[in-house]
Amino acid sequence: MKRKLSVLEHLIFINSQKSPENFAIMARINGLISTVQIQNVLSHLKKKHPLLSTRITFDNQEIPYFISDKVPEFSVRVLPKKNHDHWQKIVAEELELPFPWQTGPLVRFVLIESKISQDLIVICDHCVADALSLAYLTRDILYQLGHPENNIDSLPQLPGIDELIPSTLMESVPQSKKRLPLIIGGLLFILISTYKVFQGIKTILNWLTFKFMPRSTTIDLVSKKQLENDFFDKSAHNSKKEILTNSRLRIFSWYLPQAETSQLINRCKQEQTSVHAALCTACLLALNEIKEVNQSCIQKVASPISIRNRLSLPVGESFGFFAGRIISSVNYKLGMDFWDMARNFKQDLTNQIRDDKLAILFFRTKAILPIVANSTLRKYFFSILKFFDNGKLNYDLAVSNLGRLDFPIQYGSLTLEAMYGPIINTNEGENILGVCTIGNQLYFNFVCKENKMEISMVEKWKEKIIFLLRKN
Repeated sequence: MKRKLSVLEHLIFINSQKSPENFAIMARINGLISTVQIQNVLSHLKKKHPLLSTRITFDNQEIPYFISDKVPEFSVRVLPKKNHDHWQKIVAEELELPFPWQTGPLVRFVLIESKISQDLIVICDHCVADALSLAYLTRDILYQLGHPENNIDSLPQLPGIDELIPSTLMESVPQSKKRLPLIIGGLLFILISTYKVFQGIKTILNWLTFKFMPRSTTIDLVSKKQLENDFFDKSAHNSKKEILTNSRLRIFSWYLPQAETSQLINRCKQEQTSVHAALCTACLLALNEIKEVNQSCIQKVASPISIRNRLSLPVGESFGFFAGRIISSVNYKLGMDFWDMARNFKQDLTNQIRDDKLAILFFRTKAILPIVANSTLRKYFFSILKFFDNGKLNYDLAVSNLGRLDFPIQYGSLTLEAMYGPIINTNEGENILGVCTIGNQLYFNFVCKENKMEISMVEKWKEKIIFLLRKN
């Protein structure tokens, strides 16, 4: 196969060159499986999912493509289980390990073995698939391991999401707003050009100063160290070794038992809100208490959303990237009722996923891509962003919720004990909560950098979330 990367896939791929855009799912299985069985299943599943076994190449116009030619077999690493949470350490390592995109494949596997249960970890480069795709893939693997006699039906090869966005969605955007992202792109290009001139002048002043001024003279205005720290983001040029060792990832996991999960789902229906809104509300309120926030404020949560059911062709359970990302906000007020806050959050979330809002996000991404795709412009673009926002995120938390997955628990002789995911690499120092519901049980995982959040604070935050969900 050969398929051009979509705008979103291309942007994720570019970002992954700075720091891996990896994510994972862990399935705990009661029963015995072997690497030979997994390899055999994968050899069949790559026929079902054309993008599963691919690599990335560029044509003579520097346009990236997924291709399936000369892609090696999948890597399945086997490790003995050291303890119950051993998988967390392995996933943290895998999230920060770049994929060899020139050779592929862009998915790999780890099997942590014990006498009773096995932990199957599936790791993927985000440019080739969304989190729901990885969940479906994990289920397909378990199904074929448990039922090897069953045939696997192939799915059609789909184009990138650019070609699947319906015209009705694009037409929902007023003409003036369609032009706005292009204007922003033009202004960014002018700003970058000005910035380059400014940096060039600063560099010349720096050289002249150190060349002709006495060595003992203290110079604050054009200090080389200040110039480098304030006006140039060197993190984009870190080696892979530095990326892996600068600040380690920490992964925390917990779950809400079946009875309490069912109670939460029913209560959300009664209160006319969603489980996702209730979870985000609990997370924000718990975070406010930990950080001792004692005043009203606007709080924001970044949430990936699936747009599979809004495309022009039926995507179904295909392996690929069919998602977007929105930022929802809620006006936090001291003493505000939990369910009032959850309903307000759901209302804003519903507003953010309107057709015209999603289309505008696509237009913005399309406008920025030519700048980010250019290696020279990209360097200055990220430097400018770092300079103006001081490296701060424009949201308080990211919550990636796969929702209620209608997956079986039994697969022949194998039993799915637990599933944690999506577990997402935090390459900007953000705090990311992954959530999924399987077998009427909510599974949580939280990813953060060691230097961004203390372990004791995470434990308190986790306990407070559970308390709020049980209390309300």
